[in-house]
Amino acid sequence: MLYKNHFEIFMQKLLENLPDEVAESDFSEFKKELDEKMIKGHNEHGDGVFDRKLSEILKEITFEAIDLTGWSLVAEVVAKNDSNISEDIKKEIMDIAIDGFSNWLRLKKIINKIN
Repeated sequence: MLYKNHFEIFMQKLLENLPDEVAESDFSEFKKELDEKMIKGHNEHGDGVFDRKLSEILKEITFEAIDLTGWSLVAEVVAKNDSNISEDIKKEIMDIAIDGFSNWLRLKKIINKIN
């Protein structure tokens, strides 16, 4: 598993770049879920993904950014129809959608630079 050779180093870099207020337990939970997802992906696809061009991989990430915004739209509609959902939560959902767009835009710029 090629990713395993780099996983701990990558996760340490990620942790070092996160805001100080990120709880260690939250990061540990995220790390565990990511590791499980990477193992599942490896079982389905092998190490071949590491042979792809960087621009192809970044394009895949743009799809994930679009998904983040799309699912936020769905969540906003559901939240809007639920009187038990506070305005703060609705704002958080919109912020997630904005993050999705922002990441999509950043990725597009990076792809244009390397192509």
